[in-house]
Amino acid sequence: MKILIFICTSVLLIGCRNIKTEQLTTIPENVKSSIQKAVNSGHRPGVVIGLTNPNGSYFYSYGTAEAGKEKAINKNTQFAIGSLTKLFTSELLHLQVRDKVVTYQTQLKTIWPQVNDGANTELWQLADHKAALPRKISSNALANNDASELLALLKREVTLPSNTQYSNAGFAILGLALMETTEADLSSLLEKKVLKPMGLKDTGYQASFEHLASPHHVMMSIKSFRSEVPSIAHGAGGLYSTANDLITFLNVKMEPASKNLSSTKSVEDFSFEKLGWKKHQDDSFISYYHGGDGNGYQAFIGYRPDNRAGVVLLSNSSADDDLQQIALHLINPGIDLPDFETPPARMLSHESLAPLVGEYFLKSDPEGNSFNFISDEGQMIYLEKTPNNKVVRRTRLFGVTDKKFEMAEMPLTIDFSMSKSDSFDAIMRYQNKVFYLVKKQ
Repeated sequence: MKILIFICTSVLLIGCRNIKTEQLTTIPENVKSSIQKAVNSGHRPGVVIGLTNPNGSYFYSYGTAEAGKEKAINKNTQFAIGSLTKLFTSELLHLQVRDKVVTYQTQLKTIWPQVNDGANTELWQLADHKAALPRKISSNALANNDASELLALLKREVTLPSNTQYSNAGFAILGLALMETTEADLSSLLEKKVLKPMGLKDTGYQASFEHLASPHHVMMSIKSFRSEVPSIAHGAGGLYSTANDLITFLNVKMEPASKNLSSTKSVEDFSFEKLGWKKHQDDSFISYYHGGDGNGYQAFIGYRPDNRAGVVLLSNSSADDDLQQIALHLINPGIDLPDFETPPARMLSHESLAPLVGEYFLKSDPEGNSFNFISDEGQMIYLEKTPNNKVVRRTRLFGVTDKKFEMAEMPLTIDFSMSKSDSFDAIMRYQNKVFYLVKKQ
C-alpha cells in the first residue's frame, strides 16, 4: 500500500467537496462505489469500511472472505491489522502509567538491570519512535523468537530523544518491557487491561478461523505461506481485529480525556496522550492515523478530534494501490477517491517462469546464502537457504511483469530483465539496498 499524505488545503476542501463527514448518517454512495471498484477491478477479494461520528457508527462491506468463494465479509470479519497493533501497545502503556506500574519516563535499565542500554532509554521514547532503534527486527531474532537478540540493540550509545525514526524493534521492546513489569504475557495483559474493558471481543493475537478473512496478494491466496508474528514482536504487530472492534476503539479514544479509559490526572501525562499515533496537521484541522499493511492484509485507522469523525478500513489483500485514499477522503473530503484503473499485479504461466527458475547466489558473496526460484503449478516460489542448508524463508512471489516479481510480506523485488552483457542474472532490491544475483550453472 502506498503511504499517502493529506494533500488538499482548506481552500480545496471548500471548493471541491461539500460533504461534512461529521454530519453523515450512512456511508456515502461515492465511497461505496469506490470500494466496489477496488474489488471488481481484480485488486482484492473484499473491503470493509467503518465510520464513526457524533451521529453514530456506520459500516459498508463489499466482497468475499476468500477469492473464488462465496462467503461475504462484514463488520465482524477478522483481519490481521499489522502495525495498528502499536496503538494497542501504546494504550497499554497509558494504562500502566495510570495504574502507577510505570511512568512514561521509566528507564529500561530499571526494568532490566542486566541489559546494556547505552542511551538510558525511556518508555515514551520507544512509543514515540525516538529511541534511535532500527525499523526492522532481524530475521534471526524472529526465527528464533529470541528476546535477547532484540534487547542487544539497546547497546547503542546515543543521546535521546532522537529524531523520529519509525521502529518496529522499538515497539517490540516496549511490549517486552510492559510484560516484564507485570510478569504476564502481552496477550493476557492486553486482554485484561484493554480488550475486555473496551468490549473488544473479536480482537486478539489468536484468530478466530470461522470469522477470519484469508490473506491474499492481489487475488491470490497466501494463507498457506503466511506465518504468525513471533511473541517477541507482539508489541509491534500480530493482532487480529474487526471493523466493529476498531470503531469501538476509536470511540473510546475520541471521548473527552476525563472519560477516556487510559486518561490520567497529570498535565504532563496528557502530553503523551497521542503516543503511537501519526499526526497530520492541515491548515484547518489536525488528524491522527496509522496504517498497517503487508503479509496479505491492509488496515487503516484515523480520526479528527475537531469534528469527532473517525474511519477504519480493512482489506484481505496486500495489493499495492491507493485503497487507503478512500479512508483519507472521509477524513478530508478534499482528497479525491481513487479510480483503480491501474491493472493489478500479473500472474504468470509455468512456461513464462521456466527460464528463470534455478539456484542463484550473491555476486558479492558466492559462498553465502543461496536463492532458489522454483516453479510450482505455474507460481514462482522463493526459497532462501543458508550455506548449511537451513531454510531462511520460503514464500510465493508475484509477477509485476513477466520478468519482475515482488514479495507480498516485505518490500522486496527481484528483476530478471538482464541483458547478455551483464555480469549478473538478476537484481534483488530490498528497501534502498540492491543485490546482484548470479545463476548457478
